[in-house]
Amino acid sequence: MRHTIYNYSKDNVLLIPQSLHGMADARALLCAGNAGIFYKRIDADLTNVEFHTDCPCLVFIASGVENFTPSSGGELTIHKNEMIFLPKNEYFISDFIKQDAALRAYLFFFDQHIIDKFISTHNTPAKTASKRPLPYIFKPSNAVLAYISALRPVYEQTRSSTSLVQTKLLELLYLLSAEDKTMKLSTALRQTPPPTNKRNIMHIMKAHAQSKLTLDDFARLSGRSRSAFNREFKLLHGTSPHQWLTKTRLGHARDLLLSTQQSVTDIAYLSGYDSPSHFINLYGKEFGETPSKTRQMI
Repeated sequence: MRHTIYNYSKDNVLLIPQSLHGMADARALLCAGNAGIFYKRIDADLTNVEFHTDCPCLVFIASGVENFTPSSGGELTIHKNEMIFLPKNEYFISDFIKQDAALRAYLFFFDQHIIDKFISTHNTPAKTASKRPLPYIFKPSNAVLAYISALRPVYEQTRSSTSLVQTKLLELLYLLSAEDKTMKLSTALRQTPPPTNKRNIMHIMKAHAQSKLTLDDFARLSGRSRSAFNREFKLLHGTSPHQWLTKTRLGHARDLLLSTQQSVTDIAYLSGYDSPSHFINLYGKEFGETPSKTRQMI
């Protein structure tokens, strides 16, 4: 049985493009090594998917709306007939909430050989290795839309070859560069960001909020020092990680008190607290009543 993106991402970080092979809801139209063109279709809500880009990627949305959040925060929303550039060596969170259409998207991955070939035949800016390229959204031209619309009808049943994959990806780069007056894409492709272990802070906090992890553990998982972790979290979310974690754990405990018959001791443990007395004290400060008093509301 093939994985879906949802099932795989519950316990794993997607490494793209490698992790997309064999998925039930994503398939390669053309592929040679890490270079390739993939098509994905998601028919139900798919949120909090963490992935890492192993090479530069362009994503085109054919229907639906998808949100991308890089490790540094700041959500990017991409709509139908828009593209987003995702740089190499970056962690992202993606979210799709189905409204009136399934999410249908094309993903284009460029290996270094294709990038070098494009650069050698195109007037690109000088390499700037010191700057990490940022993801950005843009609207492709009609020529690019026509190029994309032909991909599935022409190549869905075509056997991939290295030369064909390179030709099609280079064709896309040339079409995009014809409209790229500021040479933004060309500049981004020239940049070679070093690998980063920085992951999305809030994603990690939400995923492990009820665990016994300390704030030092959270900082280490996010790829940051404790001071950088605290500073970036407060800058992005307006509160300290300690305050957020306490409020989240206590909110989870309140939900359990109102929806289950588990003991206060068990609920304290399930909410990340080893000491029931410490949990009861914090709960009283947050809600102005004891856990037992909350339970009487059932």
